[in-house]
Amino acid sequence: MEWWDCPELPIESGAVFLLARFVGFAPAERPCLACIVTMDEPKGSSYGGVVAAPVFREICRRSLLYRGVPP
Repeated sequence: MEWWDCPELPIESGAVFLLARFVGFAPAERPCLACIVTMDEPKGSSYGGVVAAPVFREICRRSLLYRGVPP
């Protein structure tokens, strides 16, 4: 059975599903952290730079502080 045959996932013909993604690393010099943020069905914009990048920034900020990397 394939995922599109699953009765729990009713998919209409022509349905559109949006994913917004942002991928990056930090810090820019000598990176020690890589992160992928994926937003399922984002509200407002569907651009990763608009909805997923702020989440990436906060994850990286907190992770780098935790690791003791200066801002």
